[in-house]
Amino acid sequence: MGLTRPQFKIITLFALLTLGGVFPVQADENALHRAQFGSQSTLLAVIIDFERYRNGLGDRHLHQQLDTHLTRFRQHFETLSSLQPNLAEARRAALKQQWQRVARRLGAWLVTIEQGGFIDQEITYQYQEEMTAFWDQLSTQTSSSDLITPSEETILLLQHSNLRYLNAHWKLAPYAHHHLTELVALLDRQVQILQPRTTDLQRKWALLKRALLQEDRSMGFIVNRYSGDLIELLEPPLTTDF
Repeated sequence: MGLTRPQFKIITLFALLTLGGVFPVQADENALHRAQFGSQSTLLAVIIDFERYRNGLGDRHLHQQLDTHLTRFRQHFETLSSLQPNLAEARRAALKQQWQRVARRLGAWLVTIEQGGFIDQEITYQYQEEMTAFWDQLSTQTSSSDLITPSEETILLLQHSNLRYLNAHWKLAPYAHHHLTELVALLDRQVQILQPRTTDLQRKWALLKRALLQEDRSMGFIVNRYSGDLIELLEPPLTTDF
């Protein structure tokens, strides 16, 4: 039995806003790295999902996907905070408050879209500014790990490229000053680094590369589908375990 619309709203808003009390603990490097990478990757997934949901005029499947990524982000974010005992409490609280400001706006928008309402362009710009500021703070907090693998780096690049394809106004660090064609070139190099890999990865990257470089941006379905397929091929199982 499917979820009703009120249930969708409750689940999503819970996933957006429920960040419980954080009790710092000492972490090993690998656990901290998993939380760092997981926080960044799932936040990018949330931003991408919302762009697709807004463009899809409230498609329920996209809503379910967004809700899943919101829940995963919340779990990674809480874990990340708990594993950084040296992070000042004031900075931890500020980061949490910054997320909740973005989350409230995002939650209200989900309800607006579901009800067929219109989102003003000025409010859109404000949301992008707030989310970009939160991303900058989060990526600064998570930039200390030197354990990132080529597969993880490729996943983040795929997400940045997908987001830029969906909406050229999204320019997030560390690729804020890169054009989409430059992101594709970086991805191409990353895929070569990953060789030898499955022929499936090489085949799907060739199709995705062509779609990303299509000037009229008429291949959005291919971009979304094959970005997701490549991430599934590259994603370590640990990034989705809780």
